[in-house]
Amino acid sequence: MESPPSKNTPYSICLISDFVQSCYKVDHVKRSRVQLKNETKQDNCVHGFCEDVEDYPETLIGNLIHETQDSDSYFMVSKESDELNDMVSPMASSLQQNSICQTNPRTIFPQASNNTKGEWKHIVNVEKHYQGVEMEECSNEGDECPVHLFRGYTSSCEQKFAIVKLKVLDEKNRKLTWDVFRVPSCCVCVIKPY
Repeated sequence: MESPPSKNTPYSICLISDFVQSCYKVDHVKRSRVQLKNETKQDNCVHGFCEDVEDYPETLIGNLIHETQDSDSYFMVSKESDELNDMVSPMASSLQQNSICQTNPRTIFPQASNNTKGEWKHIVNVEKHYQGVEMEECSNEGDECPVHLFRGYTSSCEQKFAIVKLKVLDEKNRKLTWDVFRVPSCCVCVIKPY
């Protein structure tokens, strides 16, 4: 087990909130706190997926894409809704209409997020190489489900997540690779005895 830092030793601390980390270097000698780059919470984040990230390595990612011609068929050419509508299955559309717990579906094109290991990653989303992430967030998470139950049972709407695979920048090795992320996928009614 690692021992805690002494009072005179600078150290880093990361606070995780909504899958986004805010990391600080704490220096007790100078009594200061400096926010570290690439792991800061953005105002334009949805469930930890951030669009328009400061210092996004767009040029590097663009160069790596052009070096890897085989990946072109994976990406969407534009963010237009026609292309997105083709991706949504008719079954998903019909399930939305009959859902007990209401959701807010949305599609975003994130530039960064924490992967399932909590590591901050830059996600490939540059001109003509887009990855849309479809989410369904609970509109009434924690609320009682609008159903009648037998006595002795309680219900609540609960957010569920799915794992999605996205192309990301491996900054250490300066190449594109795949990584997995946790995405809100649906809102379910959970029934429990009380």
